[in-house]
Amino acid sequence: SPTKEGPTNTGVLSFLKFNRVMKPNTDRGFKSFKPSEIIEGNDQDTFHKHQAYILLQESYYGFIAESLNQLIQTREGLGDMMVHMGDLIIETTQSKYRLGLGLKSDLRESQRTLDRKMQMLGLLMDELGFVFMRQGIEENMKFGDIMIEFKNALDPLKVIFNTRTTKLMEYVDQLKYRNKKRERSDKVTARLGPHHPEAKEIMAEEREATDQLEKKKREFDDYQKKVKGEIKLFEDQKSNDVKKAIKDYVSLSIRYEKTKLQNLEKTLNDMQQPVVKSIFATYQLSPSTSSSIRDGEESASSSS
Repeated sequence: SPTKEGPTNTGVLSFLKFNRVMKPNTDRGFKSFKPSEIIEGNDQDTFHKHQAYILLQESYYGFIAESLNQLIQTREGLGDMMVHMGDLIIETTQSKYRLGLGLKSDLRESQRTLDRKMQMLGLLMDELGFVFMRQGIEENMKFGDIMIEFKNALDPLKVIFNTRTTKLMEYVDQLKYRNKKRERSDKVTARLGPHHPEAKEIMAEEREATDQLEKKKREFDDYQKKVKGEIKLFEDQKSNDVKKAIKDYVSLSIRYEKTKLQNLEKTLNDMQQPVVKSIFATYQLSPSTSSSIRDGEESASSSS
């Protein structure tokens, strides 16, 4: 039986937590009834198999939705880590503690190239994180919620099954009541004769009970036929709906995986592009030239 954690308390052994058996919700389950009498037209075995199949479907849809939710949460956790890593990577290009070979004048171009690639990588991490988030939202909307709807759609079918069981119980009760009236009528008729007033009264009660029994039988047969039609309609509709939902989910997953691959390929291609170096990047002034330029700038500023 499924269990749940019991309530906490402040007793001596409050650090111990005992599991309590969870009581099943009978409103969402099936009524169980198997008559001892042989009922004509009662497809009890067939309906019992349908009940087991419905419970299996309910568990199946719930398990799919729960597994998908766990997958989405794991992927979103990965996406959050990638976004955080992307932010950290971009921060390294703006920090005074630089990566690479340093800020020497002859190595600045290499440092710029490294910074550019680091920024590309950081933006890629951010983009992949957002893709993971969008994928989870769309998967929940187009597949997870549909599985929950399929699971909830089984509840009306359970109500129909339970109503059929109730109709069967009413018919069996009426059958027992009619049999008692018939048994009493036979005894009184055999003892007093069919023309005795008491025998006539009891025979009238038997006929009334028989009429009610036929009415209950018609109600049960009609409702059982209705249930069979609902089962067939449900299976046909849900079969097509489940196939479409799975197909849409596969297409959605492929689309997002292609998006991730395209982002990776684009970033890799951009990072592998050759860098056009500036002709002024490696040009350095000699000490004498730089001092003469400095003296000229100082004289010009003093004259002005």
